[in-house]
Amino acid sequence: MGLDDRDYMRDRYRRRQGLPPIGRSPRSASASKAVSELGSGLVRFLLIGGLAVLTPLVLVKVYTGALTAQFQSMIPVPFPKSGSVYVTKAVDLQRRQGLLRLKADGFSSNGYFILFHEIEAGKDVLGFYLRGGDNIAVPMPVGEYRVRIASGNTGFWRGIEHLFGSTNARELLALIRVTTATDRAVDLEGSPGRAIELKHNSNAGFFE
Repeated sequence: MGLDDRDYMRDRYRRRQGLPPIGRSPRSASASKAVSELGSGLVRFLLIGGLAVLTPLVLVKVYTGALTAQFQSMIPVPFPKSGSVYVTKAVDLQRRQGLLRLKADGFSSNGYFILFHEIEAGKDVLGFYLRGGDNIAVPMPVGEYRVRIASGNTGFWRGIEHLFGSTNARELLALIRVTTATDRAVDLEGSPGRAIELKHNSNAGFFE
């Protein structure tokens, strides 16, 4: 018979005799206390051990994510072929179109990204890629546009989010009006423009 069974039988006998029950034996109480302390210690051990394992994993993940984003902004990607088109959600390709000719003097290592901002919509609508020394003819929906030009070395092109990393950008002073009869050339280097201030290593200040 165990200690708990013995205490139970003693208490039941005293109740039958009309006597008050006796508390549990010190030995039984001590055993229960020891079990309780053991359980608390085990819980603390598991919590501390879990934190010791999870904390470094979380820190590594956050640090790796930050490094990945930084490295991605530094890795060059192939510059698109002359005449390649960048299309935003704001463009209306169903509208009647005119023709624009874009030309850039210089070496083929020079790259240009030309962005057209439609005045009526108030949004950027189309972009075109061009290498130095190339001339391209591009169809444009009728309308009036502001023209912005980002330029840099094609070897440093980092995609549409970061452009050329350290990018020179300017906006042409004259608006470009396109009609169905439009067939004109825009000289990317010779047309007057104003400098655009860009945030380092991003397209912020170039896109709107």
